[in-house]
Amino acid sequence: DVVLAPGSRSAPLADAARYTGRITTARAALLALRARGPEEASRAAYFLGSLAESRGQAAGALEWYTKSLGEAPAGPFSAEARAGRMRALLALGRREEARRQAREYLRLHPTGVAAERAQQLSSGP
Repeated sequence: DVVLAPGSRSAPLADAARYTGRITTARAALLALRARGPEEASRAAYFLGSLAESRGQAAGALEWYTKSLGEAPAGPFSAEARAGRMRALLALGRREEARRQAREYLRLHPTGVAAERAQQLSSGP
């Protein structure tokens, strides 16, 4: 595993590693980025959730998306984190919780990128 010191140029490294599929490096860079402060921590948590989700790790994705929202409930990645929580809950078979998440998504992001899916989920069986 790659270990990066807090304060290193971890954001660009994390982005490059994510885009090139270097998961171990991306994860290490994102964990280092979390040490910088609340805004960076929330951003990094969102991308750690995204990494976990892309690898089929719904429980890990849910954990990171939840951390991202806890650290910055109205932050720049809040809509994406809520949509990620919705997907992760569905993948884990937690449909009622996913439905509640969909309603919250629609309340906070009525025209967001996942609004159509949230609407289907919140009104479906």
